[in-house]
Amino acid sequence: MLRFRSFGDRAAAALLATALLIGACASSQHTEDGGTVARTTASESQKLAVDPTPDTGPRPAAQFVAASTRLECVPYARKVADVSIRGNAWTWWRSAEGRYRRGGRPALGSILVLKRTSRLRNGHVAVVSRVLNNREILVEHANWLNRGRIYYNTLVRDVSSNNNWSAVRVWYTPGNTLGKRTYPTYGFIHPHQARALRQRQPRMQGPDVRALQEMLVNNGFVIVVDGIFGPGTRDALALYQGRNGLTQDGIAGPSTRASLGI
Repeated sequence: MLRFRSFGDRAAAALLATALLIGACASSQHTEDGGTVARTTASESQKLAVDPTPDTGPRPAAQFVAASTRLECVPYARKVADVSIRGNAWTWWRSAEGRYRRGGRPALGSILVLKRTSRLRNGHVAVVSRVLNNREILVEHANWLNRGRIYYNTLVRDVSSNNNWSAVRVWYTPGNTLGKRTYPTYGFIHPHQARALRQRQPRMQGPDVRALQEMLVNNGFVIVVDGIFGPGTRDALALYQGRNGLTQDGIAGPSTRASLGI
């Protein structure tokens, strides 16, 4: 069943909307319709993703947030992934050459780039929020269904014959099913290195922050998992660091990330 986020999440989305510049995106031409869910076979689920280790925890429900200002996929992905790429979504693959690492395997925080087609006249970009297995990932992105919404925990399935992520199907959240259309992709753009997560203004947010919060919850801390680095996340992180012999500064740098496994 589709679940909406809290009022606080909606407010946060609205604040984000006012801060993002409207940019080019693929999905203003989307007319996606639902399809039947194809179950992952045992052989697929047993394969391991190359980078990183798959997340074997329960899969969160797909959700969307309607922002007060229409959002596009490009400025949203640029903000969440903290990359300096501009232009229509389909041009990101070429623009990333020589600036960011590119590849055919997903990783947390990497950017999936969909090619331009008759339906996706500007392409589309989405940020990987979780790697489930060798064939499935979750992403967060904006404006996939031509309404300027932010979508969280969207399942994307690799349906390429060689398991190289060159063709994917995307979850249809309103219908709670996997969309039946196949979209060609270029692959994944990877930021140079994992960023240090800390409290600042404007607040850091994205799938890496959400992964940090989830790991803190797994370690017994009671915080809101919303993908936004606020005082509660900072304080829980500092306590975790103190308990594990790390520098107690409330910043998730390389040592803290390694300790948490993110």
